[in-house]
Amino acid sequence: MKALPPPPVLLRQWLYDPHAITVGLFVLALVFLVLAGWKIHRNLHHNEPGLSAPTALSFALFVAFSGLAGSERLPPPWSYVAGAAACILAGSLLLFADHRRFVRDPAGRIVADRWEIVLTYAGFRWTRDKANRHFFFTGDTGSGKTSGMNGLLAALLKRNPKLGGVVIANKGDEWFQLEALAKKYGREKDLIHLRPRMVGETEKPAHRLNVTSDVRLPFTTRARILVDTAAALNPKDEKSFFKIKGASHIGRALELLADIGRPATATNAYALLTSEKELRAALDKLTNLAPTERRIQLAETLEQTYLKHEAKEQRAGEIGTSQNYLEYLGTPEIAEVFSSDEPDTCSIADVDQGKIFCIDVPQDFTTERQYIFTAMKLLLYRHALRRYALPPWEKYALNQLIYVGDEFQNAITASHDGTSDFNVVDRLRDCMLMLIVSAQAFESLIPPQTKEQAEVLALNLKNLFMYRAASEADALRCANALGKHYVERSSRTSGADHTSYTHQRVEEYRIKPHEFRRLPDHTAVVRHCTNGYRKVTLRPA
Repeated sequence: MKALPPPPVLLRQWLYDPHAITVGLFVLALVFLVLAGWKIHRNLHHNEPGLSAPTALSFALFVAFSGLAGSERLPPPWSYVAGAAACILAGSLLLFADHRRFVRDPAGRIVADRWEIVLTYAGFRWTRDKANRHFFFTGDTGSGKTSGMNGLLAALLKRNPKLGGVVIANKGDEWFQLEALAKKYGREKDLIHLRPRMVGETEKPAHRLNVTSDVRLPFTTRARILVDTAAALNPKDEKSFFKIKGASHIGRALELLADIGRPATATNAYALLTSEKELRAALDKLTNLAPTERRIQLAETLEQTYLKHEAKEQRAGEIGTSQNYLEYLGTPEIAEVFSSDEPDTCSIADVDQGKIFCIDVPQDFTTERQYIFTAMKLLLYRHALRRYALPPWEKYALNQLIYVGDEFQNAITASHDGTSDFNVVDRLRDCMLMLIVSAQAFESLIPPQTKEQAEVLALNLKNLFMYRAASEADALRCANALGKHYVERSSRTSGADHTSYTHQRVEEYRIKPHEFRRLPDHTAVVRHCTNGYRKVTLRPA
């Protein structure tokens, strides 16, 4: 067999071959075509537009130029065939230029760019669709979760001048951070600080928002928000029967208040349902109004339920059911902001205009603050879910909403027949509401709900910031979140007269669980929902 010449000789022969330039040009065109095809496949696989117009044009020009230059060196008719093929392939790339990139209204006007970057942080970039897959920060106490969330919020404010939403001041100092960011980016007028005054303070709160004042919602939905909120404080003790019963009574009370012209607040509803004198006076006012079928039915139901009970035990049960769900708003300082008879100074719908609410209940109100945090979260959910029925172009034309909640387990709701985190989190993404939440570990999400509900919630929090793991179980969960990959292992066995080698392909964690237990402070493994992961250091600003 004839031996091949040395590589330098082969290279010299190829370079001086008369067809070398022709082959090289066609190979170059093929390389550009393969690169373009790979980018198109990758983007479409992640439900993204095919290619941006400049990229598609660049690839098309390279393919066409290389193909035409190579075809010129071929004899007819092959030169015509090769040139036509190169032009057709180059032109086909332009079909993917800005494919599904722009969202247009029925008139054809562009209302949104799907490729617009709304967030750049931790070495990653997020489009609006990717960012709305929510963010979950997890890690041990003191590992840097809160500072990481602050950095993420700052990056969002920087790129989104119309950003609106709700920030929960769970630790108590979030307002100062938010105020500093608003001043930095010129958003001071967009902040609404909902903070009840502490006992002994004389300054009246600047803003009021009645949690049952959203007239766009049915009375039953407003009542159900209060019931689900109260049920979240004692999740193991709540029965569906009592929640349905309480919601129906509170809903009728709110409807009665609205009919007679009184503010439909939780405290006024509590007064109606616990005081026979108040209820009789309200029903008397209702009978003096123009009778309608609904008013007659409402009066008969309330009178039959509350005023004609012969058994005192049954009436006591009705009062107790309503009292349990409404008493959290009875504290005067809390009611002054969240259940006041005075007109509201703001509405939850203001988030659509770029307003950012900071819910800051002092630590003195131990139970009430958790109740308010949960109720405001549900109000934001209900408001955002109204967007769900809109056409896609209308949803994209609306501003981006956020919910920021540190120690998220304190505000979780788990009602099967009401509004809960696990049963709405997947729909919030399409409503342009982004959750930015944190917890010490996945196990922290379980006490307020069942493990199955916590799993559903966690599966929908796709963008992960994993700091130092708080437990072995959490470290294993973090490792599983990144998945495994194949590695090649080899071993050598030596005997007296021979040596054998064994090769095997095994699966290993990309980052092993014990490594998550050893991460230093302010260091996180960030998993992008589609673009991989990386280990980064996120120092406080």
